[in-house]
Amino acid sequence: MSASQDFVALDWIKGEIATILQRAQTALEAVVEDPSDATSMRSCLTALHQVHGTLRVVELQGPTQVAEEMETLAQALMNQAVDDGERAQEILMQAILQVPSHLDRIQREQSDNPVLLLPIVNNLRTIRGEAAME
Repeated sequence: MSASQDFVALDWIKGEIATILQRAQTALEAVVEDPSDATSMRSCLTALHQVHGTLRVVELQGPTQVAEEMETLAQALMNQAVDDGERAQEILMQAILQVPSHLDRIQREQSDNPVLLLPIVNNLRTIRGEAAME
């Protein structure tokens, strides 16, 4: 896909991604209220999987990488494979809330600079015990 096609596709999908991220946020909020709510955690994971797949199709490297790390963290939370679940939920929520503004920036600047998203990616990785990316 050419660079101009990436940004046209972003125009088409940005609203849908925002809607799906809102569902993920609502589901994660339910998990924060009741950590044993596996159904809501599954809903959050499913929504993040949809976002990841959509971004992968439009080939935007930075947001796709963030979505992949969000999905991986949600899976780890669901499997109770994170040492500090509350902090992991906070970091996941921050990422969910930040993605739409990064998509707006990419659309406005017509440039996908994955380096700008490294702090988010690294927060999502390190809370799972993974090494930060450089």
